[in-house]
Amino acid sequence: MNLYKIGFILIVFGIVLLFIASIIPFIIYMLSPPSPPSSAGVGVGGCIVILFIPICFSLGQQALVIPLLAISIILLVIVMIFGYMIYRETKKHIQTSL
Repeated sequence: MNLYKIGFILIVFGIVLLFIASIIPFIIYMLSPPSPPSSAGVGVGGCIVILFIPICFSLGQQALVIPLLAISIILLVIVMIFGYMIYRETKKHIQTSL
């Protein structure tokens, strides 16, 4: 498969995933029955990859931050594996074209 197609598919998949992830909480809120106020916690975690340098961050309660950061690191490893696979295929393509 062409690397441009793979890159385009990954970008579209990421945009669709962000859209779905932002809509799911609203759908769950609308479908759930009203409940009395509780002390719910909120947390966020993420990783940004610039070239091959990962920058991971998290914010919120300790009980929520650790799992979110762990998931972010797992996703980061997956992105790094995809990057290595693309690098390997590009290197092989360049060697065969010479």
